[in-house]
Amino acid sequence: MNEAGFDVTPVEMDLSSRSSIKALIAEGQKYGEIKMLVNAAGVSPSQTPIEAILKVDLYGTAVLLEEVGRVIAPGGVGVTISSQSCWRMPALTAEQDEKLATTPTEELLSLDFLQPENIRDTLHAYQMAKRCNEKRVTAQAVEWGKRGARLNDIAPGIIVTPLALDEFSGPRSDFYKNMFAKCPAGRPGTADEVANVAELLMSDKGAFITGSTFLIDGGATASYFCGPLRPEKSMIFPPLSQKSGRVAGAFRWLCRFFYSNLLLAFCLDRLHTEEEVDEVAEPYNSENSAGNVERFSQHQEKADGHQQRHRRQNAGLGLRGHALFLHE
Repeated sequence: MNEAGFDVTPVEMDLSSRSSIKALIAEGQKYGEIKMLVNAAGVSPSQTPIEAILKVDLYGTAVLLEEVGRVIAPGGVGVTISSQSCWRMPALTAEQDEKLATTPTEELLSLDFLQPENIRDTLHAYQMAKRCNEKRVTAQAVEWGKRGARLNDIAPGIIVTPLALDEFSGPRSDFYKNMFAKCPAGRPGTADEVANVAELLMSDKGAFITGSTFLIDGGATASYFCGPLRPEKSMIFPPLSQKSGRVAGAFRWLCRFFYSNLLLAFCLDRLHTEEEVDEVAEPYNSENSAGNVERFSQHQEKADGHQQRHRRQNAGLGLRGHALFLHE
């Protein structure tokens, strides 16, 4: 980012650790008040076990929003990234949603419906974590509002990034390929398209928006419930036991490098151009399944070197992420 013209300081942290999050915030406060938060930290269901997904994506995000909310400057704003995936998850009860929103953070992982026997697989864990993200944003927006600050959530669909490319070669690759072909947009999204919404939310143009989740998935969720992606009905609802210009420019640059192990801003080594997006999306508008697999294999090779550098390095549950403090 420094080479792109932004004055930033990178800091490594562990999203699954409250003390690490607090240390990160303290480091940021050395440069002044915390005025903006962009949280894109998370792990993938194709890369990480259930326990780590809940510890990082669910608990860690809840702690981050809580701790930043205690120090966010008046007029401040935050955006966190969840996922369209949780919109396809069977509906939770009102009580379960309330518990995800309001349970004290240190008690979240003790909720009965988050216990291992109630989590089917890593995808289910990921969906529960992202559902919790959205509910925590709803509740934390009230707390942030007491400080005159705003907080919102973006739930992206499939966005062409190295993390997405890793998913395309994972166990759910056929599902994602089918989603591209049958969603109204007919393609995956770009990081810039997510950044366009983030720019609105973080600028004065979004001053009346807080506590909300914005679904950006090319209509995949709509197709899942009302179109060709719709599964059997019984599977859909089964029973359940200010410096906006400069900041927007930085955000747009950062979103081009969207990945899983980032906090407070996005940071990647590799830019995906519109041409690369077209390269990934084009095969899914055809019926050439063999060609689809070959094209994805070629695209995956390009991302492998980058992907390996950014996989979790520690053997524990933590996520080694990076924060970027944008200086005024």
